[in-house]
Amino acid sequence: MARILGLDIEPHVVRGTLLRSAFRSTEVLQYIEVPIAPAEGPLPRAEAERQAIGAALGEIQPPPDQVIVALDGQEASLRQLELPAGAAKRLAEVLPFELDEVLPFEIEDSVLDHQPIRRTETMIHVLAAAVPKARLAERLAELGDAGLDPREIAVGAAALDGLVGLVPALAEGGPYVLVDIGLEKTEVCVLEAGACTFARTISGGLLQLQQGQQAALTASLRRTMAAYRMAGGAPPERVLLGGDGTLLGPPPPPPTPTEPPGPDDPLPAPPVPDETGTPNPTLRWLEEVLGAPAAFVTLPDAPGADWAVRGKHAMSTALAGRTLRRAKRIDLRQGEFAATQAMGALAANGKLLAIAAVPIALAFFFSIWARWTVLDDERTALREQLAEVTEDVFDERTASPSEARELLEGGRRVADPLPHFTAYDVLDAVSAAIPQEITHDTRRLTIEIDDEAREGRFEIQGIVASIAERDTIAANFEAHECFEEIKRGPTSPGPRNEGLNYRLEATIHCPGDEPVVQEESSRRRRRR
Repeated sequence: MARILGLDIEPHVVRGTLLRSAFRSTEVLQYIEVPIAPAEGPLPRAEAERQAIGAALGEIQPPPDQVIVALDGQEASLRQLELPAGAAKRLAEVLPFELDEVLPFEIEDSVLDHQPIRRTETMIHVLAAAVPKARLAERLAELGDAGLDPREIAVGAAALDGLVGLVPALAEGGPYVLVDIGLEKTEVCVLEAGACTFARTISGGLLQLQQGQQAALTASLRRTMAAYRMAGGAPPERVLLGGDGTLLGPPPPPPTPTEPPGPDDPLPAPPVPDETGTPNPTLRWLEEVLGAPAAFVTLPDAPGADWAVRGKHAMSTALAGRTLRRAKRIDLRQGEFAATQAMGALAANGKLLAIAAVPIALAFFFSIWARWTVLDDERTALREQLAEVTEDVFDERTASPSEARELLEGGRRVADPLPHFTAYDVLDAVSAAIPQEITHDTRRLTIEIDDEAREGRFEIQGIVASIAERDTIAANFEAHECFEEIKRGPTSPGPRNEGLNYRLEATIHCPGDEPVVQEESSRRRRRR
């Protein structure tokens, strides 16, 4: 069982979602919100953020096992890449070359990571992220001053795909456009079949909408959607709104008089009118800008946030939900910035690990004993088999490997059943007998060897230029010790009176390769 805290740190507020994950069950335990004191107040901005983070962590008892945060998407580069499928296992080596020419900062001074989008037989599509190392180190130092060592660091709008694990309706179909409107920025994430295929962080948010200055944000959203469509994206099926933007205008009425929506419910329906008959203005505006029905994102019920304002926790909930997906995901804690919580987790769970070590040790020793028993039985069976083989071959029974080796090296050996000069050796001799300077066309080659008599015959028919070349080949055969009784057959003109047809026959018998004589004792052993 793990308790994961997704922490969304905005300029004005720290929001958290505490999630408990155990085996196949998942539960949101708590929503947290702590405002950050204004920068112009008595406390510097960094100190105000530290106090807010500390207050948020103080509301969680016992402390969470993992904390996941996100780096501002405006400080990173998110790009969709299309690569050959063969590069799937070498993406860490390929990404620097693919991103080097398009990043606004040096690739050598950057942290890179990626997550898959989809894969075909020939291509693989990934979403790649790049962040300057200096900025990542600075952010980790700021979080460390606040007593926070996050296990993962996501990147901007791409982190919103963590909602898929908590809102199952997002795992199929699409495209769905998740829009998280913050105070001064807006996150846009496009989901297709549960995967983030496009993500962008744009300037402008709730402040502009509250002040009626929505033209710039409208233009940015339209440019963002145009960039997605130009990259091959399909028209969006639904727009889901989260973040501070859910607080602008009259909230939507509850779907039922008594029960709030749950995470397993279908995607929310398009907006319904409020008491005045006018749909929520933020949703109506999004529909006009993005060209698709809009609704508020539905988050699981938990203490700390009423259903009417729960949508503002969309980012923190998505950060916590990232751990529910087993697929590779973007995490900036790579290389020199890898998480350091492993030893702390071991120390915190030392007692539990010690208890678990006892049955593990017992199981290990039982496994060793069982394996030794099996091997001992196998050794006994092999020794018995060795004794039978030595008695059958050497007429002397022994189960000792060393004694069997002595018998093998110094005792009687069984005659080799194959002749020393085989058909393959004949082919080699034929090749050697025909000089390279002779143009030769083999028309027929017959090789017959009796394995027991250790002799045979061969015949070759071919075409050469002259009688002299035929005699040269015949002389080479006569010089070989394994060819006897070379017979020069009749000759005739070749096809179209070009060249000379010839035939040679010979007996095959190598000196010392005598017929196999089966001993009576050997025949008796075979009969047993």
